[in-house]
Parts: sequence; structure tokens; C-alpha cells
Amino acid sequence: MKPVVFEREVACRSSPTELWPRFADTERLNRHIGSSALDVTARDDAGVARFVITTRIGPTKVTYFEEPYAWQYASYFSFRRRMEGGPIAMISVRYDLEPRDDNTTLVKARFEATPRFSFAWPVIWFLTRQNIENLVRFVRETDRAAIENADVRLSRSSCDRPTLRRVLDTLEESHDELLVEELATFIERAPDLEVARIRPYELADRWNKPRRDVLKLFLDAVRIGALSLEWAILCPSCHTGSQTLPSLADLNADGHCHACDLRFGLDLDRAVEAVFRPQARIRPVDTRPFCVGGPMLTPHVVAQTPLPAGETAELVAPAQPGRYRIFARGGATTVVDVEPQGRASAEVRLTDVGLEPPHLSLSPGAMLRVVGDGEPRHVKLERRDWSFPAATAYQVSLLPEFRDHFGTEALRPKLALSVGRVAILFGDLCNSTALYSRVGDPTAFGVVTDSLRFGSEIVERHRGLVVKTMGDAIMAAFEDPGDAMEAASAMLEQWEAFTSEQPLASKLDLKLGIAAGTCMVMSANRTLDYFGQTVNTAARCQHLAGARELVVSSELWSDHAPSRLNEIESFSTSVKGIDTPLDLVRATPMARVRTNNGDSNEE
Repeated sequence: MKPVVFEREVACRSSPTELWPRFADTERLNRHIGSSALDVTARDDAGVARFVITTRIGPTKVTYFEEPYAWQYASYFSFRRRMEGGPIAMISVRYDLEPRDDNTTLVKARFEATPRFSFAWPVIWFLTRQNIENLVRFVRETDRAAIENADVRLSRSSCDRPTLRRVLDTLEESHDELLVEELATFIERAPDLEVARIRPYELADRWNKPRRDVLKLFLDAVRIGALSLEWAILCPSCHTGSQTLPSLADLNADGHCHACDLRFGLDLDRAVEAVFRPQARIRPVDTRPFCVGGPMLTPHVVAQTPLPAGETAELVAPAQPGRYRIFARGGATTVVDVEPQGRASAEVRLTDVGLEPPHLSLSPGAMLRVVGDGEPRHVKLERRDWSFPAATAYQVSLLPEFRDHFGTEALRPKLALSVGRVAILFGDLCNSTALYSRVGDPTAFGVVTDSLRFGSEIVERHRGLVVKTMGDAIMAAFEDPGDAMEAASAMLEQWEAFTSEQPLASKLDLKLGIAAGTCMVMSANRTLDYFGQTVNTAARCQHLAGARELVVSSELWSDHAPSRLNEIESFSTSVKGIDTPLDLVRATPMARVRTNNGDSNEE
């Protein structure tokens, strides 16, 4: 049947690279032109379409199969939708961004809708024309926004401003007033698109504020009922939230991205992200998406295309040199180095064992052919070294505010999730047993408690978390090993001043050990705890330390040696429970030296 076709051209003043991140933001585009929200259902058969979408076009409810978008960065994007029932059988849309000699852009848009019934042709023509006019307005406004570095106007739901202000005012005593005002203004005035899924680090960067301060404010805003906290499961390929859960207790050992058909382990420092939104009583927001596959939903993907079974697709290598990878739905990958000396064209094939060859070197702009197998899927070319400002579950869990106010947020029993790198500090008080004998339990207990509080406060000042105290010992975790080393340095350096104010504490002394590496996180006593070889190594290092000494690996010392600590010994030793000998450094404050018999004295 004859399709309804509309083509339009819009001359823009901005360049394709300036226009792309705004125009290819299809979530924003669809909201702006008046499209309806989508109800999304996963599709489990082997077809190229991974989702079934139900929405409205004008007054009519429609359902369609959502095929993966095709695009090439700053060049074009397109999509095709096969409708299930209704007056339209197929919709195809393509946008081209053609560069012009004066560094401006000609945007070409082509809409094609195939009627299912001949009598529907006039209605489809009217709706398509209306959609095109809305699109042209969006392109022009987006071009203006790109030139002026402004935002395109979007709709926003109403906010109960008096309640919001009354609730947030309670935070001004414990947080920067200007930061609280930034949050209040954002919740009140930001478009629905931005408040439906708030990333605190993203806002911190926009506001030019410390990420940790903004995250603390968000957690307190949850505590007082201004915001809601949820946990998004991030796919390691598309980096989008494949699932959102209300609690850490709902996590499993692995996750699954339906779009990428990829199953992956849940690392707390990479695969689980904290996201926020306003409480419904303050500002109700429809969290349903308006697009599930546009280019800017996955900004690290420079090219993507559907690949029908047994056919060939073409991708173009980006102009910017670097390391990329080809990803085929299901998990097959090929590493691609884009470099001047690379090949001008290449071919990769999907086989029973994945993509072949496993590695390619291509020149910028090279043509890459991908030959499919017997299964329809999509393929994409994505940046390898790409990150976005996500507040991971690991980072959130290291905040004392999280542990203090969200104590019930723990993993389900017996579930252990990994963290790629964490620094563990163990501290022990020497001679505490003798102190208990000398002054009695009540007095000694008070001295030990004050001493542990001294160490805990230093840990928190250096962005660490006290995981637990064990009698006269302390265990702390740090995201940055450098922070752990500085905290240890501060403890050793300030111990003398502390004991001068607490005379009985002078009968005690500190022994510290630090190790960094992979850890497993589990729930113990209904809170998060750390386990594994890194924890064992830190404990062994602390055991090897003498009074007012720190023992760490040679590698940690080389990378993060504090200026106020002095290396007094480098040694290698075997310890119980660890197969290979440890290369270690023993350090003490600059104001202390070691005598020939190994004791430490003040200079």
C-alpha cells in the first residue's frame, strides 16, 4: 500500500557535533514534540526487536515492536517500528545531519508511514504532518539552544513548594545553605525528564560542588522525606539501568540486560547505582520513558545498526583515535584500536565462538563490515574508556550518613557481591589488657572507647567508613587508598596530642596495617561488612606493626606514601593464610626514630 511520506530540511547555525548531543537526545525530543509516555514489555523471542511498546499516537492507543535504532555519531540516526494492529502497519524515520562549508548543518528529516487500510491514509497523513511540524520547531529551538548554550524548554509537573521548602529548611543547619537552595530550586523547577531519575554526582558537577557533599545532602533529603532512593542495575555494555530496585536487599548475584541480552555479575562499585527522585507528595513525576533506544541514551556508542540474520551491516570508525570495541547482542566483542596507521577497511564475522577476529586496528573513518550469523541482532561500536558520574552502591555505602540512617539497607543473607578495589585499614590498641588490670574495667573501657572514637573521627575526616570495632581494634574502609594512608598518618602523628589530654591513654599505643585490592561485601549483623584476601592481608599487616607503626605493601607505599611518615624498614615475609610472601614497608611518624634494639623513641 502506498506509504505516507514527508520530507523536510532545516538549516541550522550550529555544527553537526554541536547539534548532535541535543538533537539525538530522543528522550528530550519526544517529550518536546508532545509524544506520549511508553509502557515497555520485554520480548523474549529471537527477533531483532527486543521490546513491545504500548503508547498513544494522538487519541489512538497503539502497540509496536521496537527495533534497535541505527546511528552514526554526528551523522544520522533512524528507527523503524512494526505496528501490531491499528491503522498503521509500519513507521520509518530517519534524520541526517549534513555538514556545510561554513561549519553549519542541514538537518534532513524523512517520515514514512505505511497504512494498514486504505481508508486510514488521510488520518495518517494529518497526524504525520502534525508530527513533522512539531519536529521542525524542536530542531530550530535545539539549534538556538546549542548556539546560546541554553536548554530546550520542557514540561514539568507541579511541585508543592511550601511543603518542599518546609522540609528542606530543616537541613540548613547541617548543610551549606546555598547547596540546600540549589536542591530546592532543582526539585521545584527542573523538567520532569531531569527529576524522574536524579544522579547526584551529575548535579554536583553541574553545580560545581563537591560530589561527596551533594551525596550526603541527598541522603539526608531521603531521610526527611523530600526524596526517594532506588538502586539501578547498570549493564556493562550499554550502561543504562536494566532494572531499578527499591532496596539493596532485592539484589541478586547477577543482573541481566534485556536490550543487550547480556548476563553479568553485580559489582557494587560498577553495576549498582543510587538514583533519586522527589517524593510523590512533593512532586509527582511519571517515571515511564519516552524513548528506549535513542543515541544519547548510550552516549559512549558512536555507531549502531540492526543486523538481520545472515546479512551484513556497515559501521564507520570514528574520527577520534582511541580504543573502542564492537559489541554484538549476546556479548560477542572485538577490540578496535583506531589509529592513523590502521587499516582503511576490515570485516568481522559472527561465529559460534563470538566475533572474529578478536582484535582490529583501523584508521579514522575506516569502513567496517559485520557479517551476521543465523540470529537477528544489533551491533554497535562503543568507546572502551568511558565513564559517567554514577554514585555507585559502594561509594554510597562508605558514607557514615548512609550507615547511620539507612541501617536496614543491607544485602540479603548469604549474598556476596564484589568490589573491584577498596583500601582496608586495621588499627589495634597495644597494652589494653594491662590497662584493664591496672585501672579496672569501667575506667579502662572508657579510655578504650575514647581512643577508638579518636581513630573513628580521623577515618571519617579522610572520607573513610568505620566498618566495625572489635574490642580494642578498629576496621575501616576507603574508596581511595591515598585517603587510607593519610588517615593512618594523621592517627600516628596526632596520637601524642590525644594522649596528653587523656593521661591514661598514654599507657596505650597504636598499631596500624593497610591493604588495598578486591573485596567481597556481605551482610553481617544486618549491616554491610567486608571479607576476602585484602581484609586478611590488612589484618596481617597490622599484626606485624610495632607500637605507633604502620605496615603496608611496598606498592601502596610507593604510590601513596604520606609526607609525614618515615620509612624505617622494607622487608619481605610470609604470613599465615597467604600463599606468596608479602613485600612490605614499616613506617613511623617523622618525629620518631628507632633504636638499635628496635624500640621507638622520640627525637
